[in-house]
Amino acid sequence: MWYTSWQMKYACLVILLVGALISPPVEAKGDEWRQYRGAWFEISYPDGFSIQENLPSATSDNGFDDVFFLSPDKQITFYVFSPQWSGTPDERIWPNLNAENIIKKFIKEDGEITSTFFVVRAKDGSYWRIIEDQKAEETNTRRTFAFKYKDKQSYEKYRHTYEVFKGSLIQEAD
Repeated sequence: MWYTSWQMKYACLVILLVGALISPPVEAKGDEWRQYRGAWFEISYPDGFSIQENLPSATSDNGFDDVFFLSPDKQITFYVFSPQWSGTPDERIWPNLNAENIIKKFIKEDGEITSTFFVVRAKDGSYWRIIEDQKAEETNTRRTFAFKYKDKQSYEKYRHTYEVFKGSLIQEAD
């Protein structure tokens, strides 16, 4: 049986709509995400990821200013640095020119926020990293995110998850 162009477009649209209705987005599936509470922030991370707390808070007796999240298959690491005010992220976040090549670097100005982006690749080809550092001089605040992945397949598998992770950050004030 032959279908007209209009009928094919309509069938594709119906399939897309039905798929959207029966497959809620990742962020809607609360049982697949957990909440991590740092000293001055909360962030959601995928269930099953392990947590490596890193820098104790510089301005609180409780909690951490940054944390690494490692996927169960050890292919992915997410990182967030979100102190009460400005500060300095872990030095391991920045490109290590002895072991990595900077593939791309650019700076974006958006009002008072200056964002610096890096894409780096291990010289031995074993991983890639994306680093996003956001500073707001006027409010004296800083947020840094990083996404380390093994290869293109792991990047594609976790790209959306990383965006949900970043978008879930809730910054607290004193």
